[in-house]
Amino acid sequence: MDPRISQILEALLRHLQREGLLELRPGALPEVLAARLHGAIRSRAGAMAQFGATVSAALIADPDVIELYADDRAIAGCLSELDPPGPAPRG
Repeated sequence: MDPRISQILEALLRHLQREGLLELRPGALPEVLAARLHGAIRSRAGAMAQFGATVSAALIADPDVIELYADDRAIAGCLSELDPPGPAPRG
């Protein structure tokens, strides 16, 4: 899977927090949560086709999440508001 996915997920989490759509437990780190979300996406067939649903289900199940105030559609829509990551590393 593209390594930029973790960067995108971390940016998405920070965006959701800024917009008041995601409340994390005190001391929770968005980059750690992003890594867990990346694992959830990798383990679920068709996850990228249902990105919003996959991310919301993983967030709801995560112990660091106190509350998620966004639905699947809102999560998917937030992607368009993010700055795209740099190009994928060549190798």
